[in-house]
Amino acid sequence: MLINHLESSEDTEFRELCVDMIVELLREDDLITWSNLSASTQSTVKTFLLNSIMVEESGFVVLKLGSIVLKLAASFIKDNNWPELVPFLYQCLDSSSKKYAKASAFLTLAGLAEKVGETIVHSMKGLHSIFRDTLNDDKLDLEVRSVAMYAVINFIQCLSSSNEKERFQDLLPCMMKTLNDALSSGNEEFILRNQYPMRYFMMLANEPRFLRRQLVDVVCTVFEIVEAECLEEDTRHMAVEFLITLVEAKEKAPGMMKKLPLFISRCFAMLLKLLLDIKDEPDWHSAEDVFDDSGTTRIFHVGSGCLSRFSLAIGGKSIAQIAIEQLSAYLDSPEWEKRHAALFALSRINKSCSKVITTKLDEVVSMVVNCF
Repeated sequence: MLINHLESSEDTEFRELCVDMIVELLREDDLITWSNLSASTQSTVKTFLLNSIMVEESGFVVLKLGSIVLKLAASFIKDNNWPELVPFLYQCLDSSSKKYAKASAFLTLAGLAEKVGETIVHSMKGLHSIFRDTLNDDKLDLEVRSVAMYAVINFIQCLSSSNEKERFQDLLPCMMKTLNDALSSGNEEFILRNQYPMRYFMMLANEPRFLRRQLVDVVCTVFEIVEAECLEEDTRHMAVEFLITLVEAKEKAPGMMKKLPLFISRCFAMLLKLLLDIKDEPDWHSAEDVFDDSGTTRIFHVGSGCLSRFSLAIGGKSIAQIAIEQLSAYLDSPEWEKRHAALFALSRINKSCSKVITTKLDEVVSMVVNCF
């Protein structure tokens, strides 16, 4: 009955309600409701789902239908119990298909890569050129390009062989282009959605070996995002997290970030700058707790946490000299925010790399007495 209403009703809100109810009925992981349907009914539902995605005008309904397709496909694709699915996905990805049908197909591919791994990669031949053309198409909707990037990244992550991952290496500039286009679009509604490209691009921080050939370009792009004050705060925080995750991935790519020219210095300076986001709150002057955080902001706390992680991952020997130079300049500054940031950073570094820092930063510590 729900399917009949969804198919025949011209009322968009009613169709959205119907598709929500269908999603609820199929929410359970073991698909008990689905298994109770007759084979004939199951076949009818599968045909309806694919046909509706191609013609439905409501983006909400299409994406909900796509989530149902993903749930069913994850159970059927390994045994090829839904032979119409792969041709359908290719049809959706055709250049003449509607925006939401394309987006739904890319989301299905991304989800299948996560759920069934290499099975979907090997089932979908010829996707490489589709990914490349989609990511590079300036005229295509940014949401479609964004979820295409999501699918590419999930494909990369589900592959166990480094050689197979390398096949996607030439798509990295295309993904960075999509990211930059999204950030410069000025579309705040798009930027704030969960399909925001930075969230997807962040996943590549867990694939440092994949990034190594184009590491300089990737890191420079991410630094620019962090430093772009016109961007949303969450976007910049994700960019900081991307860099710190790369630093922490030293077991996957030993020494990779340390070898990058000026990276440690620029990253340390970036984190120090985040510690400047603090206000002179009246509560400070009467605070009894030395750890009182009145006046601190979310940006300050991001900087604090990331500085501790950065120092621990880089190690005292690598960070000591850079810290001496940059903290000394901050301690000499007439701005109280910089002096506070220097002292706070020193405490973070000392906790993370205490043995080395205690001996290496004697000249900075000696300045503390005279800085206020």
